[in-house]
Amino acid sequence: MMTSLGARLGDNPLRLLAIGAIGVGIALFALAVGFAGATLSDQLYIVVLVGLMAGIAWRPRTSLVVAASVIFFLGFIRRVLDDGGKESADPLVALPAMLVIIAIAYCVTTKDGPRDLWQKLMYVTAAVYVAATVTHGLIGPNFLFLTLVQICLLIVIVQIRSGSLPDVWGTMEALLPFIGLAIGLYGIYQFFVLPDWDVRWMESSKLTSIGKPLPQEVRVFGTGDAPNPFAALLSTALLVSVSRILQSRLVMQIFLVVAVGTMAFALFLTGVRSALLGVAVGLGWMVISGRGGLRRLVPVVLAVGAGYGLLQVVDRFSGSSSILSADRFTSFDAGSDRSAQVRLELIKLIPDAMLYPFGKGAIGLSTGSVANLDNMFVDILYRAGPFAAIAVLALLLKAVLDAWSLRLDPAAQSASAVVLFFLVYSVFSNPFATSMGLIASLALGSVMRRAWVLKSENAKAAAIERRAQLDRDSEVAARYNAAVRAERLTTDA
Repeated sequence: MMTSLGARLGDNPLRLLAIGAIGVGIALFALAVGFAGATLSDQLYIVVLVGLMAGIAWRPRTSLVVAASVIFFLGFIRRVLDDGGKESADPLVALPAMLVIIAIAYCVTTKDGPRDLWQKLMYVTAAVYVAATVTHGLIGPNFLFLTLVQICLLIVIVQIRSGSLPDVWGTMEALLPFIGLAIGLYGIYQFFVLPDWDVRWMESSKLTSIGKPLPQEVRVFGTGDAPNPFAALLSTALLVSVSRILQSRLVMQIFLVVAVGTMAFALFLTGVRSALLGVAVGLGWMVISGRGGLRRLVPVVLAVGAGYGLLQVVDRFSGSSSILSADRFTSFDAGSDRSAQVRLELIKLIPDAMLYPFGKGAIGLSTGSVANLDNMFVDILYRAGPFAAIAVLALLLKAVLDAWSLRLDPAAQSASAVVLFFLVYSVFSNPFATSMGLIASLALGSVMRRAWVLKSENAKAAAIERRAQLDRDSEVAARYNAAVRAERLTTDA
């Protein structure tokens, strides 16, 4: 019965989208009511219940879409419902991972995609992650959760490519402009108003890079837990919205332009330069891959408009806000930029770390601080060793090559642009270290899946053409032989 229900829903994407939206609304309402005044153990039961509800009829498609949608609002929900306890112990953070596990557990067993080196490579990488975790004795809940998240996100990519998990990027592409507008508006609101729950979080988090808990003195972290992941999520929604502008009707185009402007403004307020660089690369990719003049012109116009907007924002608020300054966006000095210094120190650690098969565990810099997440390759290298680091980097580069093979396919433009964004982002952070990386996994899996399907279709078309050519050659040869035989008979007669 569940199977037939799932089949009927799957035949109608709009119905699936509506039911999913209603389900998310009911789940979040139940979550807010249940968390109010509940103990930590009670909250855990509520999270488990919501997770089971979200995976309606154990459908991987629903689980993945709900998990990806919740990620955008997770930090906001946790802050609003925070009762002063330790936020890192909040079991709500496990909800997206739980939904991903549901999707993987109930994925189809029959595959219409490749069973090749890449799939096997990620399974071996998962085993290396586990072995490295055990080797370093990192068996605490936080370490085990981190390992589980990274393994699940990598498996999602190859499972989508193989057809075991559904490619839900089309659904996310329809949702992201609305989600991006909502979180962008909250980011702007946060900058000018800064609600009490955000002030409490800033004071308890002890992060020194996000400014002061005062209006216009904060690098906005919006609905996320920090400016960096919030900027990454916002950038993903922005790139998707830009890609959809020319694929939509007039009313939707107007909405998308407004949404892009709102998200760009909020992105500037985060002050995350790596995200701005990633968006620039994503827009550049759209210019290169666009088919037709307008498809190439729109990203350029929007990029110029965004640059002009950045200058206006800096000029307008630089006097009243110490966070926004022209120097942050227009100048760079590696000698005085602490963020750049940390990442340069991480790169220097690579040669020594390559000698340890299962990595070295945490990264201790000369300053005594730990900066595990400031570079994807270095982070994985230290946590799981050179094999895992090289395998994940190779998978990311493979997705980039697949995106290049799809450069003239409008349907793949947004996912490809997001892949390029996360390639840049991986230089500054590890997208697979938190649940936020599910957005990257869905985009990577979609691009790799579509590229494999295109390659298979081209191979089939080429085989059919070769067979047709052989048939034509055989027919010509048969006619020639028949003509020769007829001529010989005539001569003999």
